[in-house]
Amino acid sequence: MSKPKDPDPDIVLRSSDGVQFRVRKSLLSQASPVFNDMFSVPSPDSDLDTPIIDLSEPSETLNLILDLCHTYSPFTSLRINSLSDIANLLQAADKYDIESIQIRALSSLAQTEFLENEPLRVYAIASRFGAHETAALAAQRVLRYPLLHAEYFSELELVNGGTIYRILHYHKQCSAAALKVATDHTWIRDGTYVFIDCPEADSDGDGDGDADLDDDLKGFETSTTIRTHRSNRYKNGYPKSVSVHRWWSKFMATTKVALQESIAAVTIRDMGRVTEALSSAFLCRHCRKRVKSDFAKFLDAFVNEVEERTNDVSVCVPSSSDT
Repeated sequence: MSKPKDPDPDIVLRSSDGVQFRVRKSLLSQASPVFNDMFSVPSPDSDLDTPIIDLSEPSETLNLILDLCHTYSPFTSLRINSLSDIANLLQAADKYDIESIQIRALSSLAQTEFLENEPLRVYAIASRFGAHETAALAAQRVLRYPLLHAEYFSELELVNGGTIYRILHYHKQCSAAALKVATDHTWIRDGTYVFIDCPEADSDGDGDGDADLDDDLKGFETSTTIRTHRSNRYKNGYPKSVSVHRWWSKFMATTKVALQESIAAVTIRDMGRVTEALSSAFLCRHCRKRVKSDFAKFLDAFVNEVEERTNDVSVCVPSSSDT
C-alpha cells in the first residue's frame, strides 16, 4: 500500500506496518537533521528511481509527521487530539530531532481536556519530554483523584521510578496538608461565623441533650479550638476553645474523609453534605437567620485555606536525568 505525500516524490518511507509514503527528500531534510544525514548515505536500492527506507514507526505516526512537516510554522494553531498520537509524535520527534513537531505536540499536550480528564497520563508524557510547566499543572490536577486511580497506560513505560515516586510523594504531602485544615481549626478566627461558639451549640436544636439528638449526630465533638484576632499583645492571636454544633463537627469529619479521595473545591462544597449540614443548622434558633450566608463564607475560607496549604507544597517536576 502506498500513500503519496508530495507531487514530485524522490524517496519512499515504509512504515512498520508496511504502508509506503512517497515524499521529497528536501522536505524531510529541512525538517530533520537526522533525515538529512540518513539521505546522505547511499541506500542498497539507491539505483531505484525512488529508493525505499524502512522506518520503525507505524503508518499513523508517519502520516502525522508528514502532515506536520508540510505545515512549516512550528507555531501553527493545529492541535493533536489524541494522547497516544502526542506520545508517539514526541518519541519520533526526539528520535529524528524534529523541533517543530515537538513544539506542536507539547502545545497539544497542555490542552485543558487532557489535563482535566487524564492528568496522570499527561504528567508521565510531559515529564518524559521535559515539559516541566505542563507536568506541574498535571500534578496539581492529579490531586482531584485517589492515588493510582487511573488504569495502566502505556506511557508509564516512558518514565522511570523517580518520576512516579515524585507524583506519589507530592500527592501524599498535599493530602496531609488538606487533612490538617479539616482537623486543626486554628485557621478559623474568633467571631467570624454565627455557628461558632453559639450559645445553643451544646443543645443542637430544641431538645435537651443527647437523648434528643439524631443518631447520626451522636459521637461528634461539641467543641474545637480556633484562634482569636490579632492584637498588640498577641500578634497572631491565641488559641481559644469554643463550642460548636455537632452538625458542623459531622460536616468537617465527613469532609475530611472525602478529602482523602479528592483534594478539590468541589469536594468541600459537595451539595449533599452541605445541604445536610444546613438542614441541621436551621434547627438552631440563634443561628438560623445567618447560617446560610455565614456557612457560604466559611466554605470559601475552607477552600482557600486548603488551596493555600497545598500550593505551599512544592510541585514535583522531573529532573534533567529523567528526560
